Amino acid sequence: MASDDFLTHNGNETLFSIEDVELEAFESTSLGDTQDAREDHGVADLKIGKTSLDAVFTKIVYGLYKGRPACLAMIDFTVRSDTNFRVKSAVLTCTVASEATNNLQVSSSDVVRPSVLKTVPRELNDDNPTEVGVAATRDFSPNVTIPNGPGVSAGSFTLQKTYTETYGWHLHSSVWSSDEQNATSRDSGTWNFTANRMQKDSKLHLFSTEVLIRHAGQPFYADFQLEATLAFGASFRTIGKKKKIQTRRRFSPFETSIVFS
Repeated sequence: MASDDFLTHNGNETLFSIEDVELEAFESTSLGDTQDAREDHGVADLKIGKTSLDAVFTKIVYGLYKGRPACLAMIDFTVRSDTNFRVKSAVLTCTVASEATNNLQVSSSDVVRPSVLKTVPRELNDDNPTEVGVAATRDFSPNVTIPNGPGVSAGSFTLQKTYTETYGWHLHSSVWSSDEQNATSRDSGTWNFTANRMQKDSKLHLFSTEVLIRHAGQPFYADFQLEATLAFGASFRTIGKKKKIQTRRRFSPFETSIVFS
């Protein structure tokens, strides 16, 4: 049933504005759920028409890194662009904190404060890009003008150059601080997925990512945000629109003999 926000009245007629619905759908932020972090369980997902983006935990391992408790979380990220809704870029962000210390507001040592140590991979190009040959042609018809005289045509010629463009995805990740007042906290990891051009089909693109988190051996949580930007959509008003979702995943560390290098 349509919301009254999208209804207009013209005499005895009630009109429904589909453009307003599209604009609302692609600018809104959906607040996700809070769950325990588990292997083979979802981290965050977005659906835009038949286009989908999905992040799933494939493995969660607890151990030690340089003598301190740490957690390695492996996440598979997949994106499928439908013909009507092409994804231009996507960003997956992981920000860690402790419910006991609230690391964004309470001053504490690095041992207590959860932090993101590494994001993997740092750089990655599409393993199966699409290469397309492009021929560029330019026509030249130079004219020579004699001072105080008529113009003289020097003839014409064509310059042609053939080159190859690669259509595919690029992944870049980084570690940073979400607290502008404390640049050394390094509590966030971000993976940026960018398509230099759209694939011509709806192939499923899979990226395997990892994040190494240091903690104090006590429960902590990670807030994930997944955001997608459309290259084009079903109508002009959806071009360049963004959609994002936020979720929280709780981690409960336990002692193991695993040592991360």
